[in-house]
Order: sequence, then structure tokens, then C-alpha cells
Amino acid sequence: MELGPGTGVITRAICQSNVSQKNLVIIERDHRFVEKLRHDFPQAIIVEGDARHLKELLEKHNIRHVAAVASSLPLLAMPDAICHAIVNAAFEVLRPDGVFIQYTYGPTSPVNEKHQRSIGIKGKVAKRVWGNFPPARVWCYRAEGHA
Repeated sequence: MELGPGTGVITRAICQSNVSQKNLVIIERDHRFVEKLRHDFPQAIIVEGDARHLKELLEKHNIRHVAAVASSLPLLAMPDAICHAIVNAAFEVLRPDGVFIQYTYGPTSPVNEKHQRSIGIKGKVAKRVWGNFPPARVWCYRAEGHA
């Protein structure tokens, strides 16, 4: 599942990494992007909605759990309450061994340590992308015991 794909740059990369569009769920809040995504990724499940309500959005498509969540949402720029609600919603639909992947341009974890402890997850930088300006970081969060 991808959260906040915008124009689909990361979505294309996901599809090029052997993830079939048929197995991809895309959650986008902006209607203009939704229409473009439906055109560009006709086999994917594209859902217009708010990432804070993932369980309800997925239930409408008879999906209970996903293996991974890739997010380009600007979590560092969001109020803590909204950031926490999105991360909580993601872990509510992730399989126990699933991974939450967050792309960010900030120097620190988009999910603060206190929030990680409160929901039993652990994050680490999986990759730094120095070619970006500012440099990007790819954070991976997993449930404790699966980290």
C-alpha cells in the first residue's frame, strides 16, 4: 500500500520493482491526483481518502491486512496528533511482520521515539539518498520483535 503518492513517482518505482499493480493499494486524499493515478495505474486499487482511516478504507475493498506501507506523506510537517493517527492506522492494517516505509527529507525520525515506544515499533534509517537536495532518508519501522 502506498500513502500520499501525489503524481505517482514512487508508485512507478514500486511497480518497476516487481510489485504488480493488481497487488497495489494507493491511498490519496487529493481528488486531482486520484484521477491522474486512476489513469496511470488502471489495475491498482486507488482509494480517495484520509490515511488516518485506513482500516475503514480498506474494508470497503475487502482488504484486512497489507504486507507493507510506503508513505511519502510529510509527517514531519504535520501536527503530532495527525502524524500519530496515520502511523497508528498503518500499523493497524499491517501484518505482524509488515514494514512501514517512510520517505523523508528531515534529519530526524518522522515518528518520534516516544510514539514508537507507545505503539511497540522500532525505526531505523534503511537508506540515505544523497542525490536529492535536501538529501532524503528512507526510514523503516517494524513491530518490536520483527525489527
